[in-house]
Amino acid sequence: MMHPRDGHPKVLAMLSAYLDESGIHGGKDVGKLCVIAGYFGQEKPWKHFERDWRKALSNHLVPLEKFHAKDLIKRRGFFMNFSKRAYLALIHDLLKAITAYEIFPIISAVLISDFFHFSLNQRKFLTGAKIKNGRFVTTGCPTKPYFLPFQNCLGMVSDYTPSGNKMHFFFGLDRTFSEHATDLFREIKLTDGLPYRDKLGDPAFPLAKETPQLQAADYLSYAVYLDMQERFGQWEKKAPPELRVAISKGKSKHDFKYLDENTMNGLMEGISIPV
Repeated sequence: MMHPRDGHPKVLAMLSAYLDESGIHGGKDVGKLCVIAGYFGQEKPWKHFERDWRKALSNHLVPLEKFHAKDLIKRRGFFMNFSKRAYLALIHDLLKAITAYEIFPIISAVLISDFFHFSLNQRKFLTGAKIKNGRFVTTGCPTKPYFLPFQNCLGMVSDYTPSGNKMHFFFGLDRTFSEHATDLFREIKLTDGLPYRDKLGDPAFPLAKETPQLQAADYLSYAVYLDMQERFGQWEKKAPPELRVAISKGKSKHDFKYLDENTMNGLMEGISIPV
């Protein structure tokens, strides 16, 4: 407990979010999606999770560095020769590690074709370009729709960060995007008027092959990506049971956001975009 000068106690806790992406190389293909997803929580639950995740992989003779969500879900690569029974047992144990503790899912996805319907300057704004006195003072990343759900997730996770605390972010970013992500993170922290900027800790980009928390984020982002691709335009269909388990500890339905043309227009409502 910390007691500041105003006499009101604050609880300071180590909070961390681990996020990964799927679909960032989709280009402008119609119907393609870009997803960023992962989990957030306090340090103690994360430690318990990491122990159980490592144990689950070890029990099934899977080296930590061999885990790749795409290979696991598609049963290829290292997992190609797993029997159905062994495969389902591994999935069960990994999902059990995810849901056993107070770590919570967060998802944001953007429809790439809708993103590219907007003008260059609109896409600059949507991907983090800063406007001052009617002019852009930073560039954004208008060819990379990934950075829209990236910002979206920062805001959503920060909503759960108590005042006086900071959320530290760990990303499984493609190396070509890490530099811009770091710059965008810095810009957000310096932007006046953002209610969550003081809640942002530091960004980091550890290797997924060494980080169980990022492997869980990798699993969630790719599972969501596949599910949304398969159910595109048929949203009344249920997601597969494994995905429903992976997101079962969600705090709110608003933590799962899908960004299409209408929602992106809403983000720009009242904003004067430079011509």
